[in-house]
Amino acid sequence: MPAPGYKAIEDYGIIGDMHTAALVSKEGSMDFLCWPVFDSPSVFCRLLDKDKGGHFSIHANVPHDGIPLSKQRYLPYTNILETRWIHEQGVLSLTDFFPVSNHKSPQSDRHLSGYCACTEPGGNRWKTGAKHSGIIRRVECSRGTMGVKMELFPAFNYAQDGHTIRCNLQPEEAGKHAQTVYFESPQERLQLDVWVDNKREGECPPKAVYRLENRPGHLGQGLVVDTEIQEGQSMIFVLHSPEKALPGPTQLASYLSRLESETFQFWTDWSHKCTFRGHYRETVERSLLILKLLTYKPTGAVIAAPTFSLPENIGGTRNWDYRYSWVRDTSFTLYAFLKNGYDEEAEAYITFIFDRVFPPLTQKEYTKESHRPFLPIMFTIRGDSEIPEFELNHMDGYRGSKPVRIGNAAAFHTQLDIYGELMDSIYMYNNHAKPIQYDQWLGIRRMINYVIQVRDEPDMSIWEVRGKPQHFLYSKMLLWVALDRGVRLADKHSTLPCPDKQQWIRVRDDLYDEIMEKGFNKEKGFFCQSYENT
Repeated sequence: MPAPGYKAIEDYGIIGDMHTAALVSKEGSMDFLCWPVFDSPSVFCRLLDKDKGGHFSIHANVPHDGIPLSKQRYLPYTNILETRWIHEQGVLSLTDFFPVSNHKSPQSDRHLSGYCACTEPGGNRWKTGAKHSGIIRRVECSRGTMGVKMELFPAFNYAQDGHTIRCNLQPEEAGKHAQTVYFESPQERLQLDVWVDNKREGECPPKAVYRLENRPGHLGQGLVVDTEIQEGQSMIFVLHSPEKALPGPTQLASYLSRLESETFQFWTDWSHKCTFRGHYRETVERSLLILKLLTYKPTGAVIAAPTFSLPENIGGTRNWDYRYSWVRDTSFTLYAFLKNGYDEEAEAYITFIFDRVFPPLTQKEYTKESHRPFLPIMFTIRGDSEIPEFELNHMDGYRGSKPVRIGNAAAFHTQLDIYGELMDSIYMYNNHAKPIQYDQWLGIRRMINYVIQVRDEPDMSIWEVRGKPQHFLYSKMLLWVALDRGVRLADKHSTLPCPDKQQWIRVRDDLYDEIMEKGFNKEKGFFCQSYENT
């Protein structure tokens, strides 16, 4: 059972827009969000500190004599999340999504939809890549009468920055006009717009009670809204950057409804591209939808996870930041995309890799003596490889699991297996999507020649041990894969020059013999973890 104040990880759903993502519990609480992009500082992080992490919750508010049954699901073929509360008083539904769209309309016409203004990669960390979209949370009563409570307590910059609130709350006008509240910190600003939509003609819209509250541990006030809605009534909460102005009150309801329809259409169109026709198709499609959410649209990078510092073991210290793009992990993701009809996503990442991994350097600059690996094991979503690691000692960690870390110092760990995984994904891309081009081939040749240089070196391998490097068998086998895929590509593209092909073949075959000699325990009949422990 989770510790008091913390929910089980499996109780969270995820929503996003290929720029950032939020985790929403089956109780309607948004407990994790980095804003405006994946590796930005968090604004909600109750997932890692129940008292000061910040949250944005919407839930059914019923008498204490009955706890409503809550369920959560995704709308079919989409990343639109629906949370439902069922009680004897009525039924309440909460729909959560980031607006995304296939439209290419100008920014001024799209407001919160999928317009992307990512024009300066490598600029200001807080703003670069921000499309300043928003989160739409629509709560609706489909039967009876249900109480609703909304709480918004931001905790900017990993709960390190204080904030102020600007608002002009007028509870008596709720239902006739949208309420707007601004949350402002030194580094970031957020705007919450609240709109009451009454679909039942001739009836008074619900009235809401707004109040500002101070909570222990928070560095600024939060907003609490209490209301009661009847069948056919709804309230819409839109959280976004103030740079994105919403339409006026008379157009707002129809505009938000259109955004939801466009978002539904975007995800269903994407899902229907899936070519998988085997067993467990629904599970496969859901997995692909999640992988799509983890893709950073401006560059094609695919992050390992939208979260940081969730523990490998409760109470343990192996709590890492996974908001980065690992070469190994993304290579496996490319397998999934390529085998299921998503060539565009694979092409975006291959372009990302070739633009960053194969710079115009001479082969001589990649030597063992330089102590510079050919490529880091991970990149930021923008393609940077310098990722300093810090500890947030003021945060308690998930269920007390400390330290809480941001950044990742393992970027330049020596993990030689990544060359095999990357070359295998390039080989698959060549077979299933587009043939490699001449300039890409030059980069591949440099990489294979680098593999030959380091084939006898120890490393940390897939295990990512922060100890003494060893000759891990997994890495040796993947180095063989890198050499083999290089040879196969040379065979497939016989017109591309490959002056070192015979050396590639010789080293590949020598490595095969070495693995069988040093990595296989003939007496007990197993392959060992490393040459050092046969």
